Amino acid sequence: MKHILFSLTLLAGLVSLTACSSDDATFTPTAPLSINTADITFESDGGTGTITVNTSSPLTATVKTGTSWASTAVNGNVVTVTALRNNTLSGRSATIVLEAGGAKAEVTATQKGFIYGLPEGLEYSCSDNAGTLTIDVNNSYGVSVESLNSDWLTATYDADNQQVIVSVASNDDRTARQGSVAIETAGIRDTLVISQDPLVLETLTENPCFATNAAARDTIEISHSKPVEIESLNDWLTATLSRDGNLIYLRATANTTGAPRLGYVRVASGNVADTLQVTQYDFDTDILGSYTFYFSKSASTPDWSSLNATLTADALVLDIMGQLQFTIPVSYPNGKKLPVAIEIADEQYVGDYTPYYCYLGFDNAGVDFLTRYPDYFFGALTGTTAYTELEMGTYSDGTVGILGAFGGDLYLGGDLLGNVITWHIIAMNSKNYAKSAFVADLLTMHYPQIEKASAGASTSPRLTAKKFTLGK
Repeated sequence: MKHILFSLTLLAGLVSLTACSSDDATFTPTAPLSINTADITFESDGGTGTITVNTSSPLTATVKTGTSWASTAVNGNVVTVTALRNNTLSGRSATIVLEAGGAKAEVTATQKGFIYGLPEGLEYSCSDNAGTLTIDVNNSYGVSVESLNSDWLTATYDADNQQVIVSVASNDDRTARQGSVAIETAGIRDTLVISQDPLVLETLTENPCFATNAAARDTIEISHSKPVEIESLNDWLTATLSRDGNLIYLRATANTTGAPRLGYVRVASGNVADTLQVTQYDFDTDILGSYTFYFSKSASTPDWSSLNATLTADALVLDIMGQLQFTIPVSYPNGKKLPVAIEIADEQYVGDYTPYYCYLGFDNAGVDFLTRYPDYFFGALTGTTAYTELEMGTYSDGTVGILGAFGGDLYLGGDLLGNVITWHIIAMNSKNYAKSAFVADLLTMHYPQIEKASAGASTSPRLTAKKFTLGK
């Protein structure tokens, strides 16, 4: 940023006197010429000054050639010097030549350059609230200001106090913005850059839920920079705001619908409006229970098939046409609150298919470790897990569904290799997950996912299957 201050050191008036002389014995002196006073130091605005002279002879005063900003006028023994406005930052000088009765004197007139300076820095920042920026301008000349391409900035100049006043409108959006103000004086133009923060509106709990069907209460923290308005969009859900506006108090009535339910709270500030999704359910009643287990028989194109499934507190049970069941151990690492996470480890015993023992194994269909690389499949693919987060949503028919698509990380010798997209139910001739015990791949399932809808199962999953790419 700049601070410009120019002035010219005032020069003392230079006076030199000359007179005629002769080698003759007789000498007649010329009329004397002496300077009495000289007030010819000017500010940048210009003006008039005077030189008073002691002489008995007619007096003339001229400005040396090359100086256009100073002029003289003589009235008796008084010389009036007029200086025009100095529109530059540099000071200047002019020589005034006085003559009377053959004597000559020179006096130097000086004028300051105009003063113009801004505080350190041409960049300013402000909050998203409306306000005023006051910028001091050290200036001895007129200033004009203009807001450039910024309808939210209004700039004026207070000449009495030498200040630029910038009025900043409220920023009611989530996008930060930047504007500029031009300051111009005597052909010198500076640009102030003004940055304004975005509006802040953030709920610190995303999609809160009541993990009970009983009447319940919850508190949500919000961060905001402007006043907030809230509105519940459901009659079973009440939302109120704390006095300081930093908390939303939620209250749900008892859920007697027999199914999970979704409610919504509108949270608005400025031009921003968010919608909180609020879920009410009971883990044992609404999360656990009967599901449809979907999988594709092809890894390249959707070819959906389904099995009946039951999710319990510790297992996902797959039912094969009512004749055979595979019980896959599961865990819930995040507890019972939505999104409920389900984690399944590979190489687990899942049941018998007499006389065989069945195990769950994971694969990446792009590589097909089981059939192409059995040594890897039964030895190096350790530490692999499948994982999903159950989500709740409303379908086009108005029913509420709970759904989750399984993914996971595939490890080879401890190194992350790719994504789990295929499950195998594998028959072994002994209760041992090893290549030596391998008999057959009983069931191959690509892109597995589960779905629970109050309206029952559909012919294909209503959740678009996640398709994983090797190494991603």
